[in-house]
Amino acid sequence: MKRIFIFVVLIVVIFSGCGKGEVKKKVVSATIFPVYDFVRNLVDGTDIEVNLIVPPGESPHTFSLTPGEVKKIEGSRIIFYNDFGLDEWIISSAESVGVKNIVNVNRSLTPINNNPHFWLSIPYAIKECEVIKDSLIKEFPEYKEVIEKNFIDYREKLFKLHNRIKKSIDKLETKKIITYHPAYLYFAREYGLNVLSVIENSPGKEPTPKKIAEIEDIIREENVKALFIEPQLSSSVVDGIAIDTGIKVFSLDPLGGTPGRDSYIKLMNYNLNTILEALSEDCGC
Repeated sequence: MKRIFIFVVLIVVIFSGCGKGEVKKKVVSATIFPVYDFVRNLVDGTDIEVNLIVPPGESPHTFSLTPGEVKKIEGSRIIFYNDFGLDEWIISSAESVGVKNIVNVNRSLTPINNNPHFWLSIPYAIKECEVIKDSLIKEFPEYKEVIEKNFIDYREKLFKLHNRIKKSIDKLETKKIITYHPAYLYFAREYGLNVLSVIENSPGKEPTPKKIAEIEDIIREENVKALFIEPQLSSSVVDGIAIDTGIKVFSLDPLGGTPGRDSYIKLMNYNLNTILEALSEDCGC
């Protein structure tokens, strides 16, 4: 009886990989929520796990990994990031735990002044998804058909959303806006908004009194109806500008991941609805 037991144990060990570390976990990571959601949609129906690195509500511009969070990305088969000043900090952290497959999802795109917020233009978001798709298939060829089908289905959803945003914003009488930081340059160029000024050109670097005065002059001279802040960044400067000029303040979210904005599509619909509310003639602004 003892010999039979030992034989069964040996079989279990052999078929479980003869020890730890020989079977690669199917885990991939993404720095920010929109890219995480792209990956999540493309691996739907597989057993690939997706790990989000920057928690919802935090800014990748000011985020830093703790030792515990660095440990969390260990074993990732791929890490997807954005580059252009947003999240390059992931590279050294990933390499420190032996992750070598670090993919820049924007590698085929040309930036505006090294601005990393490509995903806020849906055609650019689709380009990012193409890079993600190709990287996933290369790493997990066994899921090629599933990933390709997911990409086609998801791309169709994004095209429909793109057309809805374009048609809705085309109908607005005024398209002049001021934003808190330069996250919406691609969105504005894609959908016809006119960003007249940006309060904070670099995260954490508040505007000078001269800059604030210039912004207030633009608001009055151009009759700008809306100033857009972001939930990940805050500044008391905005309150002063609103008091001085009477401009209405609304919140656009470039990242999402929070309740009601827990998918990229929900996030973009939220931003569209906020813009329509802020700029429509009957909003009371």
